[in-house]
Amino acid sequence: MDNRHLAVWMVLIVVLIALRPISTPDLWWSLSLGREVSAGAWNPAAQLLTTEVRPVADWLGGLPFFLLWQWGGVYCLAAVPVPAALLSIRLLTGNVRRNTPVLSVVFVPLFVCLARLGLQPTPVLYDLLFFGWLTKSTTRDQTSARTGLRSGIFTFLTFSLWANLSSGVLWGLLRVIVAECISLRALTSPSGTGNSAGLPQFLSGRVNGRPTVLPALLGCMVTPAGTGTLADAVTAAAPHAFCYQNAFGDATWRGLMDMQWTATDWGFILMWVAVLILFIRYVRRFRTASVSEFVGVTDLVALPIAVPAIPLFGGLLARGNLPICAAWMLADAAWITSSASRIATSQTGLLPVRKVGLWLVVTIVTALSLLDAAGRISSDGARLGLGISQQLDFRLLNVNLPPRPFGVSGQGTLSAGADEWVGWAPDTRSAGIAVWSIPGLKLVDAPTRALVGGRTQMHELLAADLLGEHRARYRRDDGSWGGWVATLEEWNVGLLFIPAEQFFLNQAMQRTTWRTIDLDSPTVPYVSTDDGTFAEDIVETLSQEDFVNYGGWQPSVDIYDSHGWRFDVVSVITGQPESAPAVRQSQRLRAAGLTMAALRSLLPVRSVTRHWTLRQEFLTCQAELLESEMTEFGHSRRLRAEVFRQLVGDSGDNKLLRSLREEAPTEADTHDSKALWRQVVELYIHGDPGGAAE
Repeated sequence: MDNRHLAVWMVLIVVLIALRPISTPDLWWSLSLGREVSAGAWNPAAQLLTTEVRPVADWLGGLPFFLLWQWGGVYCLAAVPVPAALLSIRLLTGNVRRNTPVLSVVFVPLFVCLARLGLQPTPVLYDLLFFGWLTKSTTRDQTSARTGLRSGIFTFLTFSLWANLSSGVLWGLLRVIVAECISLRALTSPSGTGNSAGLPQFLSGRVNGRPTVLPALLGCMVTPAGTGTLADAVTAAAPHAFCYQNAFGDATWRGLMDMQWTATDWGFILMWVAVLILFIRYVRRFRTASVSEFVGVTDLVALPIAVPAIPLFGGLLARGNLPICAAWMLADAAWITSSASRIATSQTGLLPVRKVGLWLVVTIVTALSLLDAAGRISSDGARLGLGISQQLDFRLLNVNLPPRPFGVSGQGTLSAGADEWVGWAPDTRSAGIAVWSIPGLKLVDAPTRALVGGRTQMHELLAADLLGEHRARYRRDDGSWGGWVATLEEWNVGLLFIPAEQFFLNQAMQRTTWRTIDLDSPTVPYVSTDDGTFAEDIVETLSQEDFVNYGGWQPSVDIYDSHGWRFDVVSVITGQPESAPAVRQSQRLRAAGLTMAALRSLLPVRSVTRHWTLRQEFLTCQAELLESEMTEFGHSRRLRAEVFRQLVGDSGDNKLLRSLREEAPTEADTHDSKALWRQVVELYIHGDPGGAAE
């Protein structure tokens, strides 16, 4: 396979991995900020949040994507990831047709997989593009380098623009600092006085001997936040160092050691190990090469320790750092392989690749990419397609706010100045959907702004009060006053927006005086029963709950239709709908205590689609119904028990299984045909309850 065919194959792999419906939780929050900026706001967050007092450093981040939305709508935004991936790869690696097979076959697919969410239209994309531009601009030959003054101005302007668009400017600054340190060490080494032939200029940190750290540092401060820009960037890069996350915040705040690992996490470790191997072999090549060709060779032993450790540390700090850390590692791999090819004393590269081995790796990567495109690898079941994912479809959030009487708070009590609707959301996705789709709504806070503003603790305490059913005022251990009633009244909150995935928080809401006014939105809206504004909506929703759980509700696959906002390639080819919307709907209904409705909501997808998350949710519904029957009647239905045994395995150590073993079978049960029961259970499990009943 020559380089031209390898480049074509690489583009196809990029399309298979990157082309997904937009699912990044920051989408609508970023576009909401961009909408406020387009309306003339210099501090867009202050227009959307009641507690925001600090200026936003990356205030311009959402504006380009908002203009793109205005111009082309859903599919214009959805078309961003693939060209963004190709441009990032070009900036980070150079001419893809000149890349080594190892870089194209191993590192590029891993980069796209790790950076998939970052390639979607949110400010994280700016981090990848600016980091790539920084790589490209600093790896030019000395003959084409700018003068010291021009280089300083260029660096200053680059970091100024970067800091106003995204909070990831810290990673560019770190790259420049590391390069400067290595350059200074090489300059002071006994063996040389400058940049070595084998050390690319990207790691020299200097252009014509002029340092670039100071212009970069000054450029980071040219934002509305001023000197606080870097502090905000550090906080965003290491959320857990500045807050304790339980029910408030985003999943991307958690590090690799805080949650169960996914395929993406294993891919990150694999990429880091591969880069580390390249570094080690590169150092060995330097040691065995002719000393006359290189300068400062002994100082390069620090490379395998210093440079690869930074992306590893970033990934361990927070999952949100994975895209930029993947870009860092791809840039490392690119300059190592290119430098090694220039200094090689033989035709053998750093990682020898024989023709048979190359085809084997290509086959494996292609197979894994196809499985991933079919939604069989990722935990969220995202599949090859275009558009906006169901979890971000704000059209499903059906909330119409009437004019609010002046002086009435969200709890229905008198409150001076309470003439606007205020909401509260524990995650960025819900916050963005709420402020984007509901005119006239403000939020108390947004997780990203609460994090940099040091306000996450008060939101965590509110979530803890809701989870712990602390309605009345009480004294906390730290001396502050708790109780969710007083907190929500103080903040003048009239609506709560909780993601369907937060099962325990939604379940706790059923024990409060707040009720939902929507059944099918991935962002669940709650209003207070003490506020009569939504009385009719509450009554209507309660009647709908009775119908879906106890009535004749027979859902079809149409309830999960995209209505023109998603094009699912896999569904077009196979006819199998995506499983994630059904799983999310089931979780939302189970949290409301509507387990039978949750089981019904899985049926239209379960009958035609097989996915492990769908199977797990089906098992959870069966377990809850089985436990409910045993608690209420003292025994379980035979069919439910057999289904549970089939799914779990009769030899497992499970509380419900032990209870089932203790049940004495009746005489009629003893003579039932086991083969017939196995057939009935298989029909039921595979989504054919009618056939099972026959």
